[in-house]
Amino acid sequence: THDGKNFVAHFNHTHTILDVRRHIECTISIPVGADYDLFIPPRVILADNSRTLAEAGLLQATVTQSPLRF
Repeated sequence: THDGKNFVAHFNHTHTILDVRRHIECTISIPVGADYDLFIPPRVILADNSRTLAEAGLLQATVTQSPLRF
């Protein structure tokens, strides 16, 4: 989260990366449309919000949220 804490969420294989983004935005009060990256180790950015978690190979994965830094 934005304060360095972890949280756990469970999704189905048919959920999309956009579903994960929306959950994060609601859970930690990130404004909708705020710029942040979702990535999986070793820093693979999840940019295609339309892909399902199964299509993206994210079943049983740990996803990290990070604010964009310019």
